[in-house]
Amino acid sequence: EYVRAGQLLPDADKFDAAFWAIGRAEAAVMDPQHRVFLEVAWAALEDAGHAPRTPGEPADVGVFAACGIDGYMHHHLRSAPLLDALDPGAVFTAEVGSEKDYVATRVSYGLNLGGPSMAVTSACSSSLVAVAQVRHAHSRPPPPRARRPSPEPPAQPPPPYPPGRARGACAGRCAQL
Repeated sequence: EYVRAGQLLPDADKFDAAFWAIGRAEAAVMDPQHRVFLEVAWAALEDAGHAPRTPGEPADVGVFAACGIDGYMHHHLRSAPLLDALDPGAVFTAEVGSEKDYVATRVSYGLNLGGPSMAVTSACSSSLVAVAQVRHAHSRPPPPRARRPSPEPPAQPPPPYPPGRARGACAGRCAQL
């Protein structure tokens, strides 16, 4: 027997976008799951004795996150931010603010965290898989820090590619894809 019920996030409209340096337009289309996850991540770091958003070198803290599908955009905003194809910036902002794949990197960026940042999506087992990923990450020795690129230019410039065959920009020119 079907029961009309749903999970509601209390005070989801009380999100302090200015505190997170998120503009009003982005905050208006941001899925409440992203809002709450930012706040919970901040509280977890405080409880662990780590100062969130410490200036300077990013903290060696990882984020393994899982959230549900972006029903907020479709059900509450009626996909309006995605309908204006003439404003690609608004479309991108709407996607980042609501798509589950961005929740981990949003937190890592917002809190200046430099460890692994992974969105875990495996349907109903996402939270369990995220915990397993954390356990796996802790059971292995940490990888060596990546080296910063040398400030010296390469000995020879890369060869130019013929127009129409290159993928992306080459030799400072835009090429057809």
